[in-house]
Amino acid sequence: ASYDYHQAVGTFDICLRMQPDNEGVRAERESVARLEEVGCLKAKADTACMNGDFESAIAFLQKALALNPDDKTATSLSAMEKKKQAHDLQLTGEESLAAGNYEDAVKALLGAVHLDPDNEQLRDEEQHAEKMAKKSKLMKVALQALKQGEYEHSVEDFTLALKIDPSDAELATLLQKSQDLLDGSHCEHEGDSLMIAQKYADAVVAYDHAMQLNPNNVTLKGKFIEAQRRAQLQQLKRVGEDKLNEGDVVAAVDLFRQALLLDPENSSLKASEQEAEIKAQAAALQKQGEALMASGDYTAAAATMQKALQPFMSSCCSTILVASTRWKHGAAIAQFAGMS
Repeated sequence: ASYDYHQAVGTFDICLRMQPDNEGVRAERESVARLEEVGCLKAKADTACMNGDFESAIAFLQKALALNPDDKTATSLSAMEKKKQAHDLQLTGEESLAAGNYEDAVKALLGAVHLDPDNEQLRDEEQHAEKMAKKSKLMKVALQALKQGEYEHSVEDFTLALKIDPSDAELATLLQKSQDLLDGSHCEHEGDSLMIAQKYADAVVAYDHAMQLNPNNVTLKGKFIEAQRRAQLQQLKRVGEDKLNEGDVVAAVDLFRQALLLDPENSSLKASEQEAEIKAQAAALQKQGEALMASGDYTAAAATMQKALQPFMSSCCSTILVASTRWKHGAAIAQFAGMS
């Protein structure tokens, strides 16, 4: 039931004026007055609590309990003391949260929720702190993985962290960096495989893409330069061999020499260059012999052709067979000219 203690006190005052010696009425009046004061103190406690002044609220309830030590007042005081403890823990949690100490924030806010379970704001703050703590853990693990070159793990953890806090621009940048490094790593591995397969031109493309994604990788740059060198060497050798097979020995010699500048100790290249050089010299002597034959100097022509044939005596080269036939023809003519 709800009582108007103020009106009751006024009524008792009227009675006491009429019966000033009535101790029973006086006692009733004092009891009701205490209840009225307790009511006022509780109302002040509620107002102070709403304003966040828990110390004042507790002080009002302590006075109320002293005036009327009943269970309801004691319960109200205990509840208010818990609210104050919850508020203090909330402030501690918020300070820890602002400082980035997420584990401490979670601990404090969990304690606050335990003391004030009906406070929705506290629950929201505690859940937010838990998310930030999880994000912080994921970022630490991801950064460590990034530092150790474990890019798949860093991408995975940064992605999970960004789902928790999509507005974190720094986190988005770190995720993109990890993804670029992961893609660059894949391109580098592709380049390594292509180098083993001696597909050097394709390796250059793979390493170039990798460097675009990871421009600060010194080792990768070295691989790119080596792939370029080998691709150029491979191209020069291939074209040189084609020119040699086509009979363009002068061009072949030039190409093999360019290749040797890139790989001076390559024995296969040295042999190819030497073969092309000998054939070039033979071709020049053949051309010289043919000119001598055309001028009628068959003896000199025969001697020149013999020089051209000398390095290829055991060869079955078609060019030398042609030169051999012409030399024999020139020698026969020279012999006949000598007899006459």
